[in-house]
Amino acid sequence: MNAKRFCNLVGAIASLLTGLSAGAADPVKIAHIDPLSGPFALVGESLSRILQASVDDVNARGGVLGGTKLELVNFDGKGSAQESIVVLKQIVDAGIHYVSLGSGSHVAHALVDAINKHNVRNPEQAVVLLNISAQDPPLTNEKCSYWHFRWEANTDMRVNALTDFIGKQKGVPKVYLINQDYAFGQAISRAAKEMLAAKRPDIRIVGDDFVALGKVKNFARVKLNGRDLGILWKAPFRLDVTGVVKPGANTLDVEVTNLWPNRLIGDEQQPPEVDYAPGGEIRKLPAWLVAGKPKPKSKRYTFATWRFYDKDSPLLESGLIGPVAIRSAKPVKL
Repeated sequence: MNAKRFCNLVGAIASLLTGLSAGAADPVKIAHIDPLSGPFALVGESLSRILQASVDDVNARGGVLGGTKLELVNFDGKGSAQESIVVLKQIVDAGIHYVSLGSGSHVAHALVDAINKHNVRNPEQAVVLLNISAQDPPLTNEKCSYWHFRWEANTDMRVNALTDFIGKQKGVPKVYLINQDYAFGQAISRAAKEMLAAKRPDIRIVGDDFVALGKVKNFARVKLNGRDLGILWKAPFRLDVTGVVKPGANTLDVEVTNLWPNRLIGDEQQPPEVDYAPGGEIRKLPAWLVAGKPKPKSKRYTFATWRFYDKDSPLLESGLIGPVAIRSAKPVKL
């Protein structure tokens, strides 16, 4: 990504969408979503510094559109699709129209879906997503959106170049695939296997592993050997088990509580039971609700007065993602 070109693009989009005049006094605000806490905080903080340096450079050169300055506003998405949706609402409430996204294809899928729906309901408050590094191919193919612009080559493009190089190697190479266990890593694994099979069917893939991200979605109550150690609700999801763990066999119980979105998306696979307007609001309350009666039994478990998701909405991370590990430490005097 060329960060200076990124800043100039924001200025051009601002001019097109808002009719911003040259030399306007108010800066164009860019909301940047990235993990600024948790396991991937270093990645988010690094990209934020790069963008801030580029914004400072563009402003020092006179800004965009004949003098308009840019202002970067950072938001902590925590590497979570759910948290990023909450952050998006804060961004919209702050009147910011331009959203920059760092890492996380799973986050990009959720944001594109939410922004599409927001812009249908609120065309006068339209939001544009400028995607820096979420590379899942469907984001610019079957999930392509007018309101989403991606800077990076997608995973298929990158893997195509990589497998071209591998295919030119002499002999019969062996390939071991190690990827992170989320949308991006799964896309890399799929593309690598398909492209290598087409270009060099003699190449052996001797391993195809995914590395868990060490997360829980969304709350976890932990019990060890019958003792309740409490509820974990944020990274790093770590507990001190000193005095509870014992030699030999131990019994670990983890009770996970997640959110409703995946259940709502699952229900959208079933035939509709009520009528919703394109913006999501319900057109007419069902008779059973008006009469104060229970919802009739059906294949749909839920009912909502607003249609937040459809059958193609991406599922959110949910459950005990892991890895689960016991680490020991030995005190050392310094």
